Amino acid sequence: MLLCLNLFIFGAITVYLGNQGEFLVEDEDVLMVLMVPALGALAVLSLLSLPLSRLNRIVTSAVLFFFAFVTYIHGNLMRWDTGVLDGAALETDALLPLLADLVLWVVLGFLVWRFRRWLAIHGWKICLLLIVFQLIGAVELKRNAKVGNLQLQEVPDELYAFHKGSNVLHIVLDGFQGNVFESLVQEDPEVATELQGFVFFRDAMTTSAVTYLSLPATLSGKAYDNRTTITEYHDETLGGNNLYSFLSGAGYVVDVASPVWWNLDRDYFSSYYRVPAPFASLDETIRSTAWYLLDISLFRQMPYWFKSMVYRNGAWLFSSELAAHPEQQFQHFAHLEFFADVTAKANTERPRPTYKLIHLITPHAPLVSQPDCSYAGREMDVTFEVFSNQSRCTIHGVRKFLAKLREMEIYDKSLIMIHGDHGGGVAFDMTAKDGSRTSSIEVLPGMWGNPLPLLMVKPPGSKAPFQTSDRFASLTDLPATVSGLLAKAHAFPGESLFSGLEGDSTRMYYSSSQHRNDAAEKGRFSDFTSFAVTGSVFDAGAWAQVDHFELSSADLSGRYAWG
Repeated sequence: MLLCLNLFIFGAITVYLGNQGEFLVEDEDVLMVLMVPALGALAVLSLLSLPLSRLNRIVTSAVLFFFAFVTYIHGNLMRWDTGVLDGAALETDALLPLLADLVLWVVLGFLVWRFRRWLAIHGWKICLLLIVFQLIGAVELKRNAKVGNLQLQEVPDELYAFHKGSNVLHIVLDGFQGNVFESLVQEDPEVATELQGFVFFRDAMTTSAVTYLSLPATLSGKAYDNRTTITEYHDETLGGNNLYSFLSGAGYVVDVASPVWWNLDRDYFSSYYRVPAPFASLDETIRSTAWYLLDISLFRQMPYWFKSMVYRNGAWLFSSELAAHPEQQFQHFAHLEFFADVTAKANTERPRPTYKLIHLITPHAPLVSQPDCSYAGREMDVTFEVFSNQSRCTIHGVRKFLAKLREMEIYDKSLIMIHGDHGGGVAFDMTAKDGSRTSSIEVLPGMWGNPLPLLMVKPPGSKAPFQTSDRFASLTDLPATVSGLLAKAHAFPGESLFSGLEGDSTRMYYSSSQHRNDAAEKGRFSDFTSFAVTGSVFDAGAWAQVDHFELSSADLSGRYAWG
């Protein structure tokens, strides 16, 4: 019972409750799915152990106890840092964890065998104690878990509805990099033809490679500088003066489709939708989530040398084999399917001017798309070519959406913004300080292509051919751009990209070596570097570090609050 509960229930529910904002299904629904294989495994183990116990009860109980106890240790005590589920490949080939797990199995195996007779009598008491202990832990996690925005739901009808006259359409393509888009346009000139009226700002910058910082900065014009907590920054930007509140006050209905739990529903939103993965029926999404949690549970509880058999280069063991649409475990495919659904069902039945924010996690890694946009069956290494393949498929979805706007005769009238929240982490060409050719990987260590997002805007009424601008642009200029293009004065930072003024040529970029999840948990970044870019993002001489903050271990211990 302990072994089956570890693998199928305790491990999965610990992952779920520790990351509840990431999931759209209820824990009870996950448990209902996983209880079936848990009971099945319990029945199989029981039937196998009965005849084996008749042959040698002591050895049988020792073997069962060993596997039950070692999975508990792997899942709760020896949890090696293999990375985070953010699109980067997990590490399963480090030598130290492999050796440590090997020592654990040898030592624990010896102890179990040495005390096998005692365990045959008293082992069940230890197992029962660990079951009770984990039940108490699960209840405590449940009590303190962060709650997501909404339960799993159908797409609101309002999200499909557009206004015949005035629409502000805001499409965020997570991780879409500017130079990759530029290469795709050069590769296929037809793309430029279908982007009539758009201006592509090739020298655009984001303020951060962290989505929960870059998107609020884009909506409000205010960058995060680590002087306040991340929660306070979200309250100020997402809950304060931003495009949501500005356009709502200007008479627009606001529809938001977002995959991220921190972009909360607001009272003035007309509709709000958390984009799931997979984008499928409610029952299929529940089952897919359950199998995904089971995979992560098994990954945590396997010894290091077996982890790759569960992970399978991002394809996962059960998620790929049992899900009806295994490719949709990846947000790239799920969110493009959702975007296609919005495109297919779009209509002009909205009686009032409409602002829609649609945030899609594509072409963001994991990179799982073939050149023909089919599922590669596994996660591939991040290269310019592979990232371009996935980006091309994203643009294919965008082109269909824009074609539907033309079909509904609202394309010309609409203000449309399409951009990444940051780059995709592949190199872009730069000019070194001595004038020689170099790349961002050489000049901007640790940043790669992250500062360079795609940014293109189509003003309402514009019918000019697709243009490329060398203006020094920033995502924080978008609120002022919307205000200026709609001729509705508002006090946003930055300068409209179509004002004719250059504005401040110095743009800021903030970077940290601390992982964003760790920073979010602590409230601030323990190391934070500020860069001023005075000139082109492609000019290494324009980049200058202006500040660096690093919290000492003593400061960290002093800020710790018991409990």
